Amino acid sequence: MTQQTVVSRTEGWLTAWVGQELVMMSGNNGNYISLSETGGRIWELLEEPRSVQSICEALAGEYEVSREVAGNEVFTFLDQLKQQGAVHVETPSVE
Repeated sequence: MTQQTVVSRTEGWLTAWVGQELVMMSGNNGNYISLSETGGRIWELLEEPRSVQSICEALAGEYEVSREVAGNEVFTFLDQLKQQGAVHVETPSVE
């Protein structure tokens, strides 16, 4: 995954805010995920496909952290969502 990787939600996830957590369940495979407030914000940002760079910039501005710190956390988080089947990642080919 790179800064240019485009991330999109995988179809079939039901979500609901419970307090400050976003609870997610896959209608397709029954996976269940509970996200922190920040994780839930990333999910909201993915309403439309976005680049990792765009996500990092949005979070850096909203949470007043550096893009580097946001990037480290976002890469790890998106990789976990990918492993759960919650997101699809597409890295543009380098020509």
